[in-house]
Amino acid sequence: QRTLSTIGEMMLVKLTELFKPPGERMQMTDIYISPKTVQSIRPETSAYLNEARQLGYGQGQDFSRITISEEGYSRTAIVVGSPTEVRQKLSTRQLLRD
Repeated sequence: QRTLSTIGEMMLVKLTELFKPPGERMQMTDIYISPKTVQSIRPETSAYLNEARQLGYGQGQDFSRITISEEGYSRTAIVVGSPTEVRQKLSTRQLLRD
């Protein structure tokens, strides 16, 4: 399910991020990002995903690593979906409601 929302003039797209806080278990959460901040999307196949799948996350799903750049700061995030699926979510212009 894709959800777009706007804050002022900025469009935000909802993606599901897979992450592991230091010393904690793997988690999935929704994140809202501006498509304009995504610099790259590539398939994610790291050992990190093996741990996630052992915990029951992402069975049968593809994951992508996105690079987000905002105000001179860059970070990466692992999100649910193949690079093609993520690109489609980021380029959707239709407003969808939950």
